[in-house]
Amino acid sequence: MLLIDGSGSLNETGWTAMKRASSLLTQAFDGSEQNGVMLSVLLFSGPKTWDQLLLCTQGPQPGQAPPDLEQDCGLKWVEHGSDDMGATARKIDAMQWPRAATFTSSALATAAAELRHGRRHAQSVVVVITDGKPMSPVKTGMAATRLRKKARLMWVPVTRFAPLSEIRSWASRPVRENVVEVPTFQALQKPETINALIANMCPNVS
Repeated sequence: MLLIDGSGSLNETGWTAMKRASSLLTQAFDGSEQNGVMLSVLLFSGPKTWDQLLLCTQGPQPGQAPPDLEQDCGLKWVEHGSDDMGATARKIDAMQWPRAATFTSSALATAAAELRHGRRHAQSVVVVITDGKPMSPVKTGMAATRLRKKARLMWVPVTRFAPLSEIRSWASRPVRENVVEVPTFQALQKPETINALIANMCPNVS
């Protein structure tokens, strides 16, 4: 599962790099074989108003409708469990920049819920590509702890603004295999970065 940060802190250059790197990573997977990769992709940003934030974090008040995952919480499923990497990459290329907050905790919780639909005997890996500090580091840490009980949790922090010390505590162990630090958006798109991610992520690389 790929969780892509679409927050406003990226700027145009960062958003373009985020999409390109995610597309290249997707195309590096093989879903053609019987036991190949099944990929889900979640684009996450965050609520744009205070009312939406309360709705997404505290739930609806009596008589109020439940939050809409995309419209209220800034979480958009780009793909659900596909083995067609070419089609998934095209969907990533077509993503629109949500440009709001960084609701990382809710993205992790949404990913954990999605894992219920995964194949029982397949290894589950969640990769988070992000450039900055989440709205709530405390809630993000709690969500990461819960998610690690269900899947391997990898992080790709980009730029010096990413909270590295916290991200290392949120990642699965060993940290050196589950945190791939990337210094710039330009470096994020390089083949060596994609190769490093694949090498750390996949037990069998061909």
